[in-house]
Amino acid sequence: MWIVGIILLICIIVLCSNALITCQAVFQKDCQKVVVSVQFYRIKIFSRTVHLSEQETVEMSVEQSVELFQSTGTNLINSVKAYHDAATILLKQLTFREYYWKTEFGTGKADATGLASGGIWAIKGYLTGYVSNKSTFKNKPSISVTPYFNRICFRSELECIVSIRIGQAMYALLKVIRKVPFKKEAVI
Repeated sequence: MWIVGIILLICIIVLCSNALITCQAVFQKDCQKVVVSVQFYRIKIFSRTVHLSEQETVEMSVEQSVELFQSTGTNLINSVKAYHDAATILLKQLTFREYYWKTEFGTGKADATGLASGGIWAIKGYLTGYVSNKSTFKNKPSISVTPYFNRICFRSELECIVSIRIGQAMYALLKVIRKVPFKKEAVI
């Protein structure tokens, strides 16, 4: 009987414990990657690096890189709109301990750089505002856009540390599974 009590106590402790998720995304001309790691009681239990760039390097101008970044942000916004309920359920459970998003870019032309700078600020402001409205931040988010008017470059880096209780993650996952619309047809 006491073995059942110990197992029950361990399950309660695990369900009430926090998991720490660290995410770093780097998007630049020659390298796009996402690094995700999960820690439980300061022990790294999962770590993965995903390279988003294609194996063959495709030469892309800075204007094309900025357009790709803006279209990616717009696609992300549209995806969030499509899955608003699921995103709300997940974001309510998250606590952001750190949120840092830095973008440096330049098109070589002052007018194009200024216009793109405004677009990037709009996308970053919308996404950061949406996330901060739906979840909890322990520290103030840090976002920046640094335009270089006289040179051609592009680099964007997002780093965040998120904590969530294991029990809340399981509960949110079950709610998301019920809410997310699945395709009725199989794609072969």
